[in-house]
Amino acid sequence: MLLAFLTGFAIGILCLLVYHWRFDRKLRSLIQDLKPDALQVALPLTSRLTGAINLHKQRSVELEHALETQKHILHQAPVGYLQVDAEDRLVWCNAEAYQLLQIHTWAATKPRLLLEVVRSYELDQLIAQARQTQQPTTHEWNLHLSHLAIAPSTPALTPIVRLRGRAFPLANQQVGVFLEDRQEVLQLQQHRDRAFSDLAHEFKTPLTSIRLVMETIQNRLDPALHHWADRVIQEVIRMSTLVQDLLDLSQLERGAGTCLQCITLDLADLIHSVCHNLDPLAQTRQIQLEYQGPAPLMLWGDYSGLYRVMTNLLDNSIRYSPLAGTVVIQTQIRAATAFSTDTIPLPAPAIARSPTWVQIDVIDSGQGFADGDLPRIFERFYRADPSRTRTDRTRELDQPPLVHPASPSWPTTETQLAAPGEAQPAIGGSSGLGLAIVRQIVEAHQGVVRASNHPQTGGAWLQVFLPQSPPAPPSLNRRQ
Repeated sequence: MLLAFLTGFAIGILCLLVYHWRFDRKLRSLIQDLKPDALQVALPLTSRLTGAINLHKQRSVELEHALETQKHILHQAPVGYLQVDAEDRLVWCNAEAYQLLQIHTWAATKPRLLLEVVRSYELDQLIAQARQTQQPTTHEWNLHLSHLAIAPSTPALTPIVRLRGRAFPLANQQVGVFLEDRQEVLQLQQHRDRAFSDLAHEFKTPLTSIRLVMETIQNRLDPALHHWADRVIQEVIRMSTLVQDLLDLSQLERGAGTCLQCITLDLADLIHSVCHNLDPLAQTRQIQLEYQGPAPLMLWGDYSGLYRVMTNLLDNSIRYSPLAGTVVIQTQIRAATAFSTDTIPLPAPAIARSPTWVQIDVIDSGQGFADGDLPRIFERFYRADPSRTRTDRTRELDQPPLVHPASPSWPTTETQLAAPGEAQPAIGGSSGLGLAIVRQIVEAHQGVVRASNHPQTGGAWLQVFLPQSPPAPPSLNRRQ
């Protein structure tokens, strides 16, 4: 009996020692995790643990205070900031974001889907792209306040606000977005463009008068002086083309949708017509124009506008390709869902409207664009690096005239000033406005145009994406 008691007592003591040893090891591990740097002294474990817990609480309070300070700074920041969780629910935003996005139906204690609070598909796509690529992503778009829940007491709000968003990935699949109000910059650009348009309108009449006077006195001059009169007339034509391009851009920016006369057209036939018209210019440089794509290729669009788009794109590629080079025009039909994983910022309303899109690629074999020029290729008057800046003025003056189908509703070019058979610059040839006009016409079709360098040829790669389906009814068009 005594032996059994002693055996049980020994086993109990052994279990107690094992438990004490394991408990002591857990305490040491916990203290090591808490890292009480200031408590590395010879104290009992329980005292050290108590000190470590107190120090941990103090650090937690400091971190909470720092977090509140950061939130206060973000609340006072002159740019908007919002944060969404892994399920795209809005979890926090600052005061500037409240104002920019006109948020009236969300409380910070009740996370809701971002699209329920802010009806902006561009913002939703920006967040999705940043989460997918795990890289900071920047995009600029127009926020249409008519799609938001605007308070009745604020009827004078601007219907469209220009925003620039920069999204970056956070931990746990969350995404933060900084929002910048670009409305003032947009207004300054509009004032600048309006001033250019007014100035161009004032120049149009005197330039026409100068040309008429020079043509009148040309036959009365000594034959040895005729070439000087020809030079003056050609320079007047070039200036008239620049003036007309400015007026065309102004008309497009005021409301290009009203200029469209959309029909079902064969894009392949249109491209062949443009190539035939530009063939004299291509032959002077021994450039081969090559079309690759389906024929016919039916598309809903404005014939005159798309004709001018292709003319400007091909004219640009021909002029900047080397002698005996090749300019390739590729077309294909793509499903709207195929763009979801691309970096092409297609308009969300146009994607929802058209299940299929037409992609046009114009690829030349020149030196391409410099990386610093790419973001500004489609700006008016922007000149690329000298390798893509035209210097051969003689070739420009001696090329044959270009004729494109005029439309009563679409801006015409100054090429109509020239008599049949006269030499004159190409549409947008030397004005620095050709690609700017391309962008305006493409955006009027709710499409997208972008520029890059082709990975194989190294030359310029100009891409146009157009919805293939008919445009939305006028009642659904965005206000300009």
